[in-house]
Amino acid sequence: MKKVALYCRVSTDTQEKGETIENQLRDLYRAYDKKEIVKVYTDNPASGADLERKGLSELREDAQRGLFDVVGVWDSSRLARDVKWALVLRDELKENGVQIEIMGKERDDSETGKLFSVLEATMDELERER
Repeated sequence: MKKVALYCRVSTDTQEKGETIENQLRDLYRAYDKKEIVKVYTDNPASGADLERKGLSELREDAQRGLFDVVGVWDSSRLARDVKWALVLRDELKENGVQIEIMGKERDDSETGKLFSVLEATMDELERER
């Protein structure tokens, strides 16, 4: 059975009213069997453009220790809204044997999948700038 960590983040009070941590967790709990979830990490409020976030830092440390093998997120933008940081996190987690999943769906690790990840990270960053 895979060991899953969940990560949720909101960046602003306005977002907190619509895309709350609770809403993200509700959807993620539906996507994963509760027996698989070993830990939940949250940042509220925190910018996706900032790599130094309390919950994310703890998640990264626990990934290095092998606490889990999957990070489940509600949306790719929850991990990062900066292309550089999104790629750093993807590579760092992969080096630690951790896969990123969005709402329970595995990411494609092929060359095409990697290209899609870069495009997705670029769109997340553009959305942040708007």
